[in-house]
Amino acid sequence: YYSFNIIIRRIDINFLKGIFNNPVNYIEEDISIESLFFTKVKCRNIYTIDSSAVFSIFQDAPKDVREKLKISVMPFRESTLKLLFSKLNFIILENDI
Repeated sequence: YYSFNIIIRRIDINFLKGIFNNPVNYIEEDISIESLFFTKVKCRNIYTIDSSAVFSIFQDAPKDVREKLKISVMPFRESTLKLLFSKLNFIILENDI
């Protein structure tokens, strides 16, 4: 499993390249994030904004892979997912959205 950052559509790639220290690979696919993770990406670090897709990735990953995952989430202020993110020990990134 690789340690580079994968960014999926809708975010300006040049903006992101200025933020991350690791290489950024920009992927445009019409498949789910979960399918993309298990078939093509296989990365250790996952960053998302209030997405439930990380639950499926976390649950479906083999135990040895799950233990290596670093999942960082930025939930919306009133997110119903925040409690679950916390219970699974995902890294909570604070924001004012």
